[in-house]
Amino acid sequence: MARVVVSPSMPCKSVIALMLLCWVPTVRTKNFTRPASLKFAITERGIMNIKDFIQPILQKAVLSVNIPDFKVGAVGIEVLLSNITLQEFAFNTETVVLQPPSRVVVSAPAMSIVATMNWRYHDGLIKISGNATDLLNQTSLNLPLELGSNDGRLTLSLPSTSVDIHDFKITLDKAAGSFYQDIVNLISKPLQSVFEKVIGEALEAAINAIGSKVLPLVPVSLPLDASAEIDYALVNTSNLHGLSGHHYEDNHFSGSSTATTLTSFDINVGAYHSLDVAGFFKPAFNGSYAFQVHFDQATQVDVNGLTAGHLEMHNPGMCWPEKHTDTTPYFNASADVYYPIRWRYQSGCGGGSAQLRLCTNGTCQPLLPLNVTTNTSQELPVLTTSAAIVVASGAEVYPTLSPSETPAAHMTLPVTVPAASNSSLLLYLDPFLVTSIVSTSDRLGVFNLTWTPTNLPPNIAKYIELNTTFWRWLVPDLYNKFPNDAMRVQTCLTTLTPFTAMDNSLQAGLVLTVNISVLQGYPTPTAIPAMTWSLALNASASVTINNNTLLLQIPTLNAATRVTWSLVPVYNTSKLNPLLQTLLDKVILPELNQALSKGLPLPTLGLLRLIDPHVAYDHGYVTLATRFTFESTTTRRLQDAAAHAVRTLYTPLH
Repeated sequence: MARVVVSPSMPCKSVIALMLLCWVPTVRTKNFTRPASLKFAITERGIMNIKDFIQPILQKAVLSVNIPDFKVGAVGIEVLLSNITLQEFAFNTETVVLQPPSRVVVSAPAMSIVATMNWRYHDGLIKISGNATDLLNQTSLNLPLELGSNDGRLTLSLPSTSVDIHDFKITLDKAAGSFYQDIVNLISKPLQSVFEKVIGEALEAAINAIGSKVLPLVPVSLPLDASAEIDYALVNTSNLHGLSGHHYEDNHFSGSSTATTLTSFDINVGAYHSLDVAGFFKPAFNGSYAFQVHFDQATQVDVNGLTAGHLEMHNPGMCWPEKHTDTTPYFNASADVYYPIRWRYQSGCGGGSAQLRLCTNGTCQPLLPLNVTTNTSQELPVLTTSAAIVVASGAEVYPTLSPSETPAAHMTLPVTVPAASNSSLLLYLDPFLVTSIVSTSDRLGVFNLTWTPTNLPPNIAKYIELNTTFWRWLVPDLYNKFPNDAMRVQTCLTTLTPFTAMDNSLQAGLVLTVNISVLQGYPTPTAIPAMTWSLALNASASVTINNNTLLLQIPTLNAATRVTWSLVPVYNTSKLNPLLQTLLDKVILPELNQALSKGLPLPTLGLLRLIDPHVAYDHGYVTLATRFTFESTTTRRLQDAAAHAVRTLYTPLH
């Protein structure tokens, strides 16, 4: 286990410098591209919850759009359309498709839209007017939402929309006959275009307003007290593991396609489909590697200029159920180099299957997503996978006036969600975040204590006294040398072993240096160094969520002591253990957990309420699985932002 040696403040330094100093590496300044220590993974269930919540807000916003009057004309004829009002705007059924690396596409293939309007006809001889109802049946809608980050904050935008009205009918009140049908024919196409334009722009304005007016209010940094803060800025560290490309509904890499990212390389493909994905192979270590394909139908892998398998471009009706295996030649690869890789597959009449394998030392195993990546930078603060939206935060606790990095290693957090997850939201927590609390506390002097008889806390004074008479049962020679003299105790944190996730808890180790001096003289006593103790603490901690707050509690704290230097002999340090354990159980632990009870507030801005969290400690990190609901204030904020944007929307009509 790696250890972090931390620096003391002045109370831990004395004339016996070599025994009392606590050495430290240089602490870096705040790093805005630091690794992620907290990831929010919104699962498919959570995405559908968000969709169901946002849908009525968008409906209400679109229904409030002000559609300007406009004229439609032909030779000698003019029709004025006015008071055009959307009365109904129903999505009916929607689908949500996650498109790596950062897009979410919402589609509604069969919307129902109803509008009313006034019309007035004038051809130089005849002037007539009336009301009309417009039915926009079988309207399809496509919303490609883009997720990203800006200045450490989550961003949401809708760069474009696609609104396609397939069935448009106009009914003129109290009108029948071919004359009125001519009016309908005249205004139908222009009016259909207006509705497609207005609805698209209204949705863009509403969604962009939510992204620009509400999301920026989510705080990047939250104060914990007057001297410490937690920074939740998004950072560029979400690795997009796997290979990305397209899945085609034709077995010659053409026709309709959907974007895909493969994280499993044992695939089954439908009849007459094809798959084309690519990325980069990054070896875990220097060595010799090859790639192998095991397949029916036709497949080919290309890596580092080498090829295995084959494609079939001349037999679209192929139907070859037998399996084949082919392997590229081995090539030498370095762990710090990205090697381009492309994998293509074509299925036949009955579909097909294939497996891509990685070979080392003559042994081939199925390729793992950790071996390949879709990009060489691996820097995506917001990542859309095939099953979740993953937001990477560099959550870390800092001293407010001197923000600097905790010198401890990070765990690699996942970019996927378990296939069987029933939760709406998963929080992956790197124990580094908890370590940063201890490190920051040390930099703020929490562990640098100086006690004398005059300032010994009352809850500790119940158990010990700071004079040589009280301690003569443990150090009789000190009492004999300094009978009934007052004592001073100074502490500092010497070593911090970072928190790790194991055995259903977070575990860490701390070593405190305890310097004991005898005070002689009055009224300005002289401190005579008497001894130095090393106090090793082993802490076990638990994490949960309550009221949108990460809570940390320490149920157990064990200690071991040893004398590192003494002016007089110390014969039996084990006699101190019962008293020390009493102080830990009765004083230190309650005080520590009381200080931790405020927790770490999550940056939800009151938008969400997390429900029924479950905690698991595995793979070196903590997983908190939870459901969520939206607070009532969230609806009002989003409605106000969306409706205001739509009401003030200027829609140039032609």
